[in-house]
Amino acid sequence: MFRSIVVPVDQSPASDRGVAIALGMARRAALPVRLVSVREPSCDVITAELDLRDRAIRAFPVACTTTVVLDDDVEGALVRAIAERPDSFVVLGTRARRAVGELLLGGVAEAPLVRSDRPLVLVGPHVDADSHPCPQNLVIAVDSETTAAALVPPVVEWTKGFGGRPWVVQVAAKAKVPSGPSDTAVVHRTAAALTEAGIDRGAGAMALFVRRHR
Repeated sequence: MFRSIVVPVDQSPASDRGVAIALGMARRAALPVRLVSVREPSCDVITAELDLRDRAIRAFPVACTTTVVLDDDVEGALVRAIAERPDSFVVLGTRARRAVGELLLGGVAEAPLVRSDRPLVLVGPHVDADSHPCPQNLVIAVDSETTAAALVPPVVEWTKGFGGRPWVVQVAAKAKVPSGPSDTAVVHRTAAALTEAGIDRGAGAMALFVRRHR
């Protein structure tokens, strides 16, 4: 079960969106939030600490703690800070300039995607955090039995904490019309696994076949 939310922050608009969504989720599920800022040792640590404390005060009534980490290895420090909360998930504000690697903190937040085992919520530049402070329903894209099985536990935890209904979507490499049950087996087995795992309302299942463009 998720017990806290970790939010890496800097002073960018992307970071602000991530914080806003994290606080909305925290209010809904009564979870504490930990704001983490990783800076180089040469930075003004007092200013960084005051910025985080100001964010924590404005987060009231959400229980919010702050951590400033000084480290030359910003990526590694961020991953280690996330690992200190094994029962948490991470919310990252993204600039989404191109591929998923373009995140806040100058791109170093790509590290949690490839080096951390914690679930991540990515908040893109088109998200209206004021109108939709707490996303509920999930669209889960699966392309194989292996990825589908790995997604079931965090999706179950999400639904228990935030409510909503997960929708499972299967994406194929080439556009085609499903010719039989075998073409949609992964999506339906995943939906059944979510129901068996305790999703009271059941999981919607939909097979969507699209052509990938390189």
